[in-house]
Parts: sequence; C-alpha cells; structure tokens
Amino acid sequence: SPVTAGPIEIARFQVGNFRLGLRRDTQTLATLSPTSQPGFDFVPANREAQRQSDGYMREAVRACGDRILLTHFGAWNFLETAAGEIVQEPAPSVGGPINYKQFLKELQQTGYHGYLVSEYCLPCVKDHRIAGLDEIDLANTRALAYMKSLVMAPQIA
Repeated sequence: SPVTAGPIEIARFQVGNFRLGLRRDTQTLATLSPTSQPGFDFVPANREAQRQSDGYMREAVRACGDRILLTHFGAWNFLETAAGEIVQEPAPSVGGPINYKQFLKELQQTGYHGYLVSEYCLPCVKDHRIAGLDEIDLANTRALAYMKSLVMAPQIA
C-alpha cells in the first residue's frame, strides 16, 4: 500500500533480500534497504538538494574523472516561455532545477569528450492524457536547445 511522505506517495515492495520504494509520481527509486538492516538506505533521498550544489558537482565529477564514458539528462522538464526562451522546470526529486550548468562545466574541466545523451523515460502526459511521440520529440528538441546553450556558453567553454 502507498505510504505518503509529504505530498509524495511511495509504493513499497520486497524483492529478495531488499525492501524498496518507488515514487508514484516519477517511478524512480525512493528507498532501497537490505531486509537485514531496515535502518540503512542506499538512496540518499534526504540529500537531493545538497547533491545539486556546485561543490558537490565538482567533487563528484572529479572523483569519477576519466571513468565517465557517457552521461545523460532528462528531456522531460523543459518548457518554452512566451518569449521563446527554453527554461528548466523544477525536478520533482530535487525540488528545483538540476544543476546542469555546473555539471557540464566540471565535465569540460576534466577534459570529457564523451556523449551527452537525452532521455525521456517517463510517461509523456499533456493535459492529463498520455501524449504521443510528437510531444516527446518537442520535449527532446527543447532539452537539446537548453543543453546546447549551456555547452556553448562562454562561461563554461
């Protein structure tokens, strides 16, 4: 049965020797604990905002360094304003925008030359209905324009 954590419903399951929880709104992993240690959680959910700080991005990218072969971004949280500007909407798991600017800056500073992949892994909903591929294409077009603007920005390059 769902457990409400604030406004977020979490569906709980037991799979083998693990207990896990999936957020109902994003279908992303919210909690993962061994059944033998229910107080331990592999998912640092209470650190989501901290993980968006410039310092965390710097430390994480530098720690992984040349082991980063591919990275991705979600295409589902971008919109176009009436003025034609592509902006990032808050990510539900973070409570604000994802710090892509610092992430890309740190990747460039480590000499990363790999792929940056767009993904749309959530159901595409428009006006409370499942939308078609045209909406996913539009979302990817917006996301790519946003990410390209960050990559090409003088303060990053």
